[in-house]
Amino acid sequence: MFIFNFFETQPMRWGQISNTLPQVVSKKSAVMPEHPHGSLDVNHTELNKFASSEDANFLKVRREIENALSFDAKWPEFLLKPDLSRAPLINTFVGRNEELQKLEHCLLPGAKIQDQRVVIIHGLGGMGKTQLALKYALGHRECYSGILWLNGRTEDMLRNDFAAIAKKIPIRMVLDKRGDVPSDDIGITKAIKAVQDWFNTPNNSQWLLIFDNVEGVPNPEPQNSLSEGVQAAADPSYYDIRPYYEPMCQGTIVITTRRRVLSELSSFNLELLEVSLDDGISILCDASKRSRHEEGVEALVGQLANFPLALHNAGCYINRKVLSTRDCLELYKEGSKVILAEKPLFSKYDCSVMTTWTKSIKAAQVEHASVRKILGVLSFLENSDIWYGIFALGYDRRITWIPNAKEEQFPSWLTSMSRDRATFDAIIEILGAYSFVSRKIDSDGYYIHPLVQEWVRSELSSVEHSLYQTAAICLIGTARPGLELPTYCSVQQRLLPHAYCSLKRFPDPEEPSEVALLGLHGIGYVFFERGRYAEGIELVERALASGREALGLENPLVLNLSSLLARFYRREGRLPEAYDLASQTLEMQDRTPGSNEGPLLEILETTTILGLICYNQGKESEAESQLLRAVDGRERLLGEEHPLTLQAYNNLGIVYEYKGDLAIAENTYLKALSGGKKSLGTDHVAYLDYLQNLANVYGKQRRFVEAERALLTLAAEGPKRVGKGHPSTLAILNNLGCLYQDMEDLREAERMLQKALQGYRDNFGPDSLNVHMANTLFNLGDVYLSQGKLIDARDALEGAFEKRQNALGTDHEKTKQTAQKLKTVLQRLAEEPILKDTQSEEFVGSSS
Repeated sequence: MFIFNFFETQPMRWGQISNTLPQVVSKKSAVMPEHPHGSLDVNHTELNKFASSEDANFLKVRREIENALSFDAKWPEFLLKPDLSRAPLINTFVGRNEELQKLEHCLLPGAKIQDQRVVIIHGLGGMGKTQLALKYALGHRECYSGILWLNGRTEDMLRNDFAAIAKKIPIRMVLDKRGDVPSDDIGITKAIKAVQDWFNTPNNSQWLLIFDNVEGVPNPEPQNSLSEGVQAAADPSYYDIRPYYEPMCQGTIVITTRRRVLSELSSFNLELLEVSLDDGISILCDASKRSRHEEGVEALVGQLANFPLALHNAGCYINRKVLSTRDCLELYKEGSKVILAEKPLFSKYDCSVMTTWTKSIKAAQVEHASVRKILGVLSFLENSDIWYGIFALGYDRRITWIPNAKEEQFPSWLTSMSRDRATFDAIIEILGAYSFVSRKIDSDGYYIHPLVQEWVRSELSSVEHSLYQTAAICLIGTARPGLELPTYCSVQQRLLPHAYCSLKRFPDPEEPSEVALLGLHGIGYVFFERGRYAEGIELVERALASGREALGLENPLVLNLSSLLARFYRREGRLPEAYDLASQTLEMQDRTPGSNEGPLLEILETTTILGLICYNQGKESEAESQLLRAVDGRERLLGEEHPLTLQAYNNLGIVYEYKGDLAIAENTYLKALSGGKKSLGTDHVAYLDYLQNLANVYGKQRRFVEAERALLTLAAEGPKRVGKGHPSTLAILNNLGCLYQDMEDLREAERMLQKALQGYRDNFGPDSLNVHMANTLFNLGDVYLSQGKLIDARDALEGAFEKRQNALGTDHEKTKQTAQKLKTVLQRLAEEPILKDTQSEEFVGSSS
């Protein structure tokens, strides 16, 4: 569907009174910013009336109708619905006509340049780079088969946006059954590759991609300007943009960036400098709702050096404070003198921007005392998705663990806002009125300009910097959702960018506060749940070391970190370390159990981790004892239908299944499933785990039809919940392979186990000691042996033996089982001739 918005430009006359309303419907109200628009030289009542077929307004409307009728016929097989819904569109962008003409000359069809058109729009923050790119895109929508906007601020954001294009184009093989892109790294990488391939399809060259706010190639040169960010060179978020657009050898690429170094990526680059006087007046008057002819307007534009962001902020300040432009000019003159006296090396750009922001933040503080403080916290979060849940979700956890936090550790005003949505909304409204934040049109979130964040951080004292960054870490860490939340996975994914941003340049504190440890523990937990194991282990080991040094071995928050680290070690296959750490942690927790529910539940969490480690090590009796303790404790504290209690039933069922008590295991899993269906719903990731374990029991009971039906359902649903590379998804593939082996469908068994093994290698690395990866290698070797593929069987079993020996020890039952199976294969290899065509073409060598 093609939409073009027209708006009036002439005033209305009411009887004998003229110009009482400049326009009945303003441009801001008349147009939808995500669609192209244009003006008609008429008033409101004349919008759909024309003097003749030669009327200039009629000809303009006719031209757009003709464009609409012809648009869908131009590229029928490559047509994409334009998607600028998440771009930070504004209705007040004016000027930049000369720069717009340069873009048109370079990018519009017929331009004599390379097959792939690449333009770099660069300049200081707040110059209008994004809005210029969007203005071009909206004004020339009919020239492109599709227009898409990608957030390039961090590589993770760009990857997610790029992969999401897969939902819009006909490459369904990379999507799951519901048409979603998997959230894991493997799925995202495959989706990006598929999108790039589709954009390279012959004759599919008329698309436009906007890579917005790209930070640039690794390790750019540091700059000495506030706008460039003096600490930029050390920022780990820098990445190389080239692999995302260079594989596509056609189409149109527009990149906006503050990094001058990126201008070297294209022969055509456009630097945005200050706007013209006329455009500057338009920006100021549009934001301030004042006449262009008011005294002081031109002088104020000059005072602010014609910088768009400063002019817009000043206009909002005038409008909010109901000041005259002349009075505002005098305030800004005085403010500039103060700033230049304090920081004489600042550029005119820095002085202009800082003067407007300094005045605005002082005025905003008069309206609410906590405005500057909240802005300080926001400066350490990811800028494009600020929402109330960041503050509210962790309120109960903070009250439980740091009820007596000192004001200098976690301020009371932040606690008050976390439990009062009205306060949050009031502060955000004030920040929006002074143009510090803006509402996103696609979600419940808000956007804050990165330059605002840099300025705020530059204005903080060292004490404030530490306080607000620690508060941000605590907010994100405690906001991690509980298992009972239906949006458990999506909220974790939403928190992940904030976790990375809050940790940037966070030093290892010599004396970490309990607030910091609580936040770091929570962020570590998010890393674990999202499969970021290497980063999680590094974070938790550092936090644990500093926590032990400052607060002692038996501090409850330090013990929580110890328990989480044991969980990481178990996942990585470092079972002896995991067992020792979990045992020591539980022993210390039992000595100081406390009386609050939070610490008691953490003890049961450590008990669960220890029980599962014992299960992995083959210590059946100890595993059963620990997991029974977890079941009993959670039943007493939470009740039988609480998600954590259901999880405890599921864990206990795993041990019964391992012992061969299949009837008891089945009943235990059914209890978890029944409660999960009632309290979590059948789409919840925990419910899917319980169903998988029940399917495994059915397989061992030779109830193959029931087992296959359940596992196939899980194979379709699991990736949508946690991603294709998540351990739960890989376990489903492994279990399907084992089931097909029991059903004597060896070809399908091999296929499933190969997929599982590749997933483990991609996510954990080929040398990982992950016990689940070792199990898959063993199962695959067993299938190869049954097929007579003896060389493949030997390679797989050697890999499984090495991993099990290192992770479980030589005397473990599974290690001995692997050794015996490998001995059988080696004996057959010595006795039988090997036929080349009996070997698998997919399995290549040992994984170790």
